[in-house]
Amino acid sequence: MIGNAGRVPPAGGVGSESLVDLVASARAATSALRGYPLDAILPAGLLPGMTAALSYSHRPRPFGHEVVYRLDPDGLFVDSGRRQETIAYRDILAVRLAYQPTNVGAAGFRARLRLAGRRTLTLSNLSWKSWVDVERRDREYRRFVTALVERAAAANPALLCRAGQPAPLWAGVVAVGLVTAVALLWAAAMAFQRGSWPIAVLAAMVLLAFGWQAREMASRNRPAGFIPGRWPEAVLPPA
Repeated sequence: MIGNAGRVPPAGGVGSESLVDLVASARAATSALRGYPLDAILPAGLLPGMTAALSYSHRPRPFGHEVVYRLDPDGLFVDSGRRQETIAYRDILAVRLAYQPTNVGAAGFRARLRLAGRRTLTLSNLSWKSWVDVERRDREYRRFVTALVERAAAANPALLCRAGQPAPLWAGVVAVGLVTAVALLWAAAMAFQRGSWPIAVLAAMVLLAFGWQAREMASRNRPAGFIPGRWPEAVLPPA
């Protein structure tokens, strides 16, 4: 006697109509996913050696849309909430990393990309939640920006990499800072001589706060060039 395990399924066990439906469904799925990279379709780790595409997001304005960036194989994908586009890495002509704080309590860093067609794109480590609430995304920003610059440099050997502010702007900021500091120091000294202690103390406090911020801006944003892989730490969040 032959058990059920030894039985051979009869020919035609799978109906021809079912087979046709299966083939049609497979073709439809293939067509729908055509053009999408595998790492954007399948979860990371599903295939050997597969890793998820590196992405970053931030809200550049208090009540604006969140902007999402992703490093795809063929370029930088940007979703601004109103428009989606992919910028080829070879079309990134220059990058400038700078220190740009918004206030005393939020150390801001900025990456400004100059693109083909006289376009620019700016990323920041700060993501605004409201007029007064801002979130720092230091680690994610540094990881994404450094990876982006490396890919752009590989695709465009002529990529111009700069750190800090342009020399004329940096010199102007330093000059204005020195003049302002001298003016605050003179105001504090005059108030002290006249016995106006509240005004003297206020001027001294403003001078200290301004002096610290101006010193950070001037020292961190000193104009310089850099090579991808040898990162200018003064204009990037700590690793």
